[in-house]
Amino acid sequence: MKRSFSVVIVYDSIFGNTKRIADRIGLELCNDCKIIAGSIHHEIEPDDIADIDLLIIGSPTHSHKPTHEMSRFLDQLAAKKNYIKHAAVFDTRYNMHILISGSAAKKITKKLKQFGIATICKPESFLVTKCEGPLKANELEHAEHWAQDILQKLKNGT
Repeated sequence: MKRSFSVVIVYDSIFGNTKRIADRIGLELCNDCKIIAGSIHHEIEPDDIADIDLLIIGSPTHSHKPTHEMSRFLDQLAAKKNYIKHAAVFDTRYNMHILISGSAAKKITKKLKQFGIATICKPESFLVTKCEGPLKANELEHAEHWAQDILQKLKNGT
């Protein structure tokens, strides 16, 4: 019998690019996982996160870090650390060297580690062609592959 994993995908999205990536990840995982997905803006609250196999967090990179709203959400999430088995983190950022653009995902991963929440994989970036987007060509396929890798790690018990 195939095990169904419980996954919460939570994101902030300014221009819709991070939402598009989150939606594609959810679509890729939905056959093997029970998915709850939504924005941190009145769709998912930290109190909604309990006893899950995986929390996936996505944020645009804004001034080398996650949005202010995502940072607040993460601070509230600290109390829920015992209810989260694994986490995976992604960001959307401008298509330039990471030293110039920064990475919200790396900052979020560092914060989760401080909370004692283990990440199942390295933080992942999805690129936009301009500040407002659109996503760079093939980034939705990139999201599918990333989701498949995460699912394999879950199945392997990583």
